[in-house]
Amino acid sequence: MNVNRIIAHLALPPDACSPNFHGHWRSRYKATKSYREQSHIEFLWLARGCRWPEGLSVTLDVEYNCCKSAVGYKPRDIANAMAALKPAIDGMADAEIVKSDAKQWVQWGEFTLRTTAPELKRAGVVPGVIITVNRQE
Repeated sequence: MNVNRIIAHLALPPDACSPNFHGHWRSRYKATKSYREQSHIEFLWLARGCRWPEGLSVTLDVEYNCCKSAVGYKPRDIANAMAALKPAIDGMADAEIVKSDAKQWVQWGEFTLRTTAPELKRAGVVPGVIITVNRQE
């Protein structure tokens, strides 16, 4: 099956995936490992049957939707949101959608950060992360 785009709907990363987390290293490790495994399973499921040539780079378009009542990490800016998604990108690499998470294989495209309930309601979305993986030729 020839597909140029994969769209993954993930939960918000745990608070311990935040670059500003100041808890115990073991809780960060557990949270990061768990989120990486969850995203790995999601990407494996979505990529079944897709045959992308070896060594393709991808562009990621991300919608990070959170609000005060949501469970998970609520970043204040795009840089922190991107850093919190590192385990998800690693999970995508584990699913062999890309060779690795190096910048020659994965590039950031459009990144939308919604942080209030009215923004989510206007956009018609629920809290979570939507990652669109666009294949580059």
